[in-house]
Amino acid sequence: MKMTLCLQFKSIVAFLFILDFQQAGIKAIPPPPIDGADCSEIFAKNQSSRSQVYYIRPSEPHGPFWAYCEMQDGGWTVIQRRNGKGANGTPVNFARNWADYKRGFGTAKYEHWLGLEQMHLLSNQVGKTCQLKIDMVNCNEEEGYAFYDSFRIGSEQELYSIHLGSYTGNTGDAFRGTYYSRDQNHHPFSTYDSDNDDCYPCIRGDIAFNSCANEQYSAWWFSDCGMVDLNGMWHPKTDCTGWASGVYWKTWQSYTSLLSAVLKVRCK
Repeated sequence: MKMTLCLQFKSIVAFLFILDFQQAGIKAIPPPPIDGADCSEIFAKNQSSRSQVYYIRPSEPHGPFWAYCEMQDGGWTVIQRRNGKGANGTPVNFARNWADYKRGFGTAKYEHWLGLEQMHLLSNQVGKTCQLKIDMVNCNEEEGYAFYDSFRIGSEQELYSIHLGSYTGNTGDAFRGTYYSRDQNHHPFSTYDSDNDDCYPCIRGDIAFNSCANEQYSAWWFSDCGMVDLNGMWHPKTDCTGWASGVYWKTWQSYTSLLSAVLKVRCK
């Protein structure tokens, strides 16, 4: 009996030693090297760089993060992708809280939201001006785009407000809308648990509500909701019309949810 207990004790000690060694080995693995401050910088270093996920760090001392780079036309950092195709092949849930939108969710290669804090760091690099491009595919599978010649996201203390420059494109300037109360430029971000929109209340027909995020199962830079919301509920081609909550760019098509939207940033 004593010999058996002794052997068991030695086996346990040996197991713990091996486990400790393995854990020490895991901890010793260095992080991947930083590829660049953003995708534009990576492209500038090597114009043959492939479109793929890279490890970037826009500014010290903030930590690096993974982002998908589209390397056509100077290197674009993708900050949001909507197409109903998450890493597991199904749509990602975008009806999330402030903490999720701050840190980001989804997978960079697939449907995802990069994160408000990451967007703030990207768009506030010293000595650089960032531009925003949104590529869209509507319910009729037609392609459109919107381009803003400057783009900046404020800090969390500023509620991650959005600031856009001049527009060009073929879908209309939905961020500024068709009249003043719909203008979403310079507005803070809103989620269902952090309501910063202009609804006191908002009226739609005979319906009154106080939160665009709650009403549209979304999170965005809302004014009185406004004419653009690319974080609403995604709908497939077979069912993409007539929804109150959808992926909208209403200066292009009203009450018709987009099949695809990609927000990307280029900083120079």
